[in-house]
Amino acid sequence: MDTMIPTGDPTNLFFIIIPFILLVSLILWLIFRHWHSWGEWVYETDNSCRQIRSCQTCKVTTIRENPHNWGGWIYEADNSCRQIRSCQRCGQKDQEEAPIQHNLGEWKYEFVEPQQKYASLVRQVYQKLDDKFSDSELRELCLGVVDYEDLPGVGQQNKARELVLHMERHHRIPELIKLINENRPDVSLGDSEKIKKLLLPENLSTQSSFFEVDPTLSCNQLRVCIRCKQEEHKEEHRWNDWEYESLTACQLVRNCKICGKKETGEEAPHKWSNWDYKSPRSCEQVRRCTRCGKEESGGEAPHTWSDWEYEGSHSCSKVRRCTRCEKEEGGKEADHTWSDWESQLSNSDGQERTCERCGKTELRTKRRE
Repeated sequence: MDTMIPTGDPTNLFFIIIPFILLVSLILWLIFRHWHSWGEWVYETDNSCRQIRSCQTCKVTTIRENPHNWGGWIYEADNSCRQIRSCQRCGQKDQEEAPIQHNLGEWKYEFVEPQQKYASLVRQVYQKLDDKFSDSELRELCLGVVDYEDLPGVGQQNKARELVLHMERHHRIPELIKLINENRPDVSLGDSEKIKKLLLPENLSTQSSFFEVDPTLSCNQLRVCIRCKQEEHKEEHRWNDWEYESLTACQLVRNCKICGKKETGEEAPHKWSNWDYKSPRSCEQVRRCTRCGKEESGGEAPHTWSDWEYEGSHSCSKVRRCTRCEKEEGGKEADHTWSDWESQLSNSDGQERTCERCGKTELRTKRRE
């Protein structure tokens, strides 16, 4: 008799074989298992921050990175303010940097280069005029040079500045210096002929010691880090008081005492005149600033009306006119001057009457007796 091998659903075989394999694997792991016996962590080398440990039985090794032992912050170089630090064990540099703190010196005005010597001379001339000349002396100095009243600005200080700028624009600074020396020998600005020779283009950039160069011509100031020489700049003006821009302006301006820079401010309050008619034939009222001439409108004043009059010799409409601006205003129609009622036709019941002034006709039905 043949032996019969049982057959069945393959799914049943799967659920039988898999658990069997897992069971066998567990038994084998329990028989041959090994627990590591780890040694202590030690540095991999003397100049490394990496640590290792090994199993004392099977010699399997694991690795970890130990925190760095950072040293103090030190300057990167003698002429640098950048600071760095390194690990005292492995020598690795820290990726982060300490905040840079410059050792800045005092603020100083920027040095006037030799080619700016002319500008420094112009500044000196202005300082002498501002400090040593009164308003009357300045007027006398302007005779034959420029009309004092034509110079912009108000006050001796502004006039002095504008005089220097005028002479500088026309390349007449040596002439102005000569006039100052002649009018005020006690105010020394040096030999005008020597100055004239200095201001020639070929000599403008040369060094000369015939007068003291004013290093504060510029309002630009700088300070330098003593260690790394990095510069820090700022602009700091020394302003005069606010003044009117001119005798006929309400605009306020001020100038820097050092560099002459001009700053414009707001308009000062206007000095208004009384309200007045804009013109002899206008009812519009205006007022004007007595300083700058600005005009402000206040609208129309009440009209001065004439008596009501007929618009024309054949019109019953009445009008009146302003005796100042001649503006015309129409009114209602006046009462008509009617004629007597008259029949339109002999065989008609209609009647009509006519205004004897404007010719307007009015109709009505004739009343029966």
